[in-house]
Amino acid sequence: MEQFKYDVFISYSRKDYVDEQKNVIPGNVVSKIKDALTEAGISYWFDEEGIYSGDNFTEVIVRNIEDSQLFLYISTANANRSRWTSKEIATADELGKKIIPLRIDRSPYERSVIFRISNLSYIDYYQNPERGINDLVTSIKAYLAQIQEEADRKKAEEEQRRDAERKKVEEEKKRIEQEQQDLVSNIKKKVVVINNEETQLEINRNNLLLEVENVANKVLRETLKQSINAGGTIHQKYQNELALLIQQNRHYEKLIKELQHQIEQVKPTLLENASLIQQNQDYKKIIEELQCQIEQVKPTLHENDRTISQFEEDLVRANTRIKELETALSATATMQKSHEPTEIELKEWNWGAFFFSWIWGIHNKLYWRSLAILVLWIIEFLQCTAFILFEYNPTKWVRNNSFLKSMNNLNPWIIPILLLVVSLVLGLYGSRWAWQSKKWDSWEQFQIAKRRWNKAILWAIPIMIIMVIAGIAISNLA
Repeated sequence: MEQFKYDVFISYSRKDYVDEQKNVIPGNVVSKIKDALTEAGISYWFDEEGIYSGDNFTEVIVRNIEDSQLFLYISTANANRSRWTSKEIATADELGKKIIPLRIDRSPYERSVIFRISNLSYIDYYQNPERGINDLVTSIKAYLAQIQEEADRKKAEEEQRRDAERKKVEEEKKRIEQEQQDLVSNIKKKVVVINNEETQLEINRNNLLLEVENVANKVLRETLKQSINAGGTIHQKYQNELALLIQQNRHYEKLIKELQHQIEQVKPTLLENASLIQQNQDYKKIIEELQCQIEQVKPTLHENDRTISQFEEDLVRANTRIKELETALSATATMQKSHEPTEIELKEWNWGAFFFSWIWGIHNKLYWRSLAILVLWIIEFLQCTAFILFEYNPTKWVRNNSFLKSMNNLNPWIIPILLLVVSLVLGLYGSRWAWQSKKWDSWEQFQIAKRRWNKAILWAIPIMIIMVIAGIAISNLA
């Protein structure tokens, strides 16, 4: 696994850290960030002296960017104008480092690095410095944890690969050893067979030679002896097979030596993995126990699965039914809301408008019609008042008041007739005018309100009769 010297490489502008006399600026933001990283236990590389000159940049800056896990860019107006920070960002991007921009102010990025870091999520410092530093430390720790997790994963994969290679080498070794053993066994068997055959042939040859000695013809006897002695070449094929087997055996011995050499090379890794293998064995035991428990609860799980499946089917059917009902209700509501009254419905007689006139008009926002009716009622009231004063209390002030005289001289039937005409008009056109006032959500709502006014008439008529009777009685008493 690759080892890093530092957690963070800090890229900044020296103008934000030291003044023209190279003295550290008190309370500068760079020092605050350094202190926060040190307090959090995060190691970093920081160019304290300023080494930007030719080969130094290549040798020192690039090497330290490589030796750092993360790249922190302190974005300020000075840093965004610096060509050195641009080079550092470009180098970090080329090396595949995670770049963390920390924006100290709202100054825009330098044009040469916009393409590299404009789409990166930055940490905001200028709105809340304390929270910005805390977010920076938290982000760095989170990134370091991700990097460590990735390194651990790669290490585990490498160990698994080595274990697989080791097992493959061991299996190959066992296979070759088995083949060698089989080959040696076959060789031994063939040697025994060859030895037996040679012994038998030697016996047969000696017997033939003895018999040939009994042949009287000397020429024939010598010819037979040569033939018998030449028979030994027949066993040459067995010797060739034996030589081939010996050669194969040597080849296998060479392969075994190479495998042993490979095993010696992976021995350190095998020793390192010994504890992991033991842990894996422990984990295997735990897994076997868990598998036993799983096998025990499997019947219950299957039964629960069937129950859950049944519930899900019921739920699906219920949801389908609910959606159908919602669709029907929505359609009904839409139809109700979209229903517009017909011309016949608007011409229906409106008893509320006829009896309650100006009160009904105000309720339905027909203000000018209500005002006209109210004026007529006021005039009628003044006319009745003037009649009563002249008839029952004709004082000097009453007789000399010109307004009361004009009211008393007014034809007593004019105002009642006008009120009756206006009420009839309201009764006839009241439904149309009330609907056109645009205060109704639907025609059904309008009809409900209309029926309520009709019910109110049932209470108003008896009260009006009582008031008329009371007025007549009072007049008779007077």
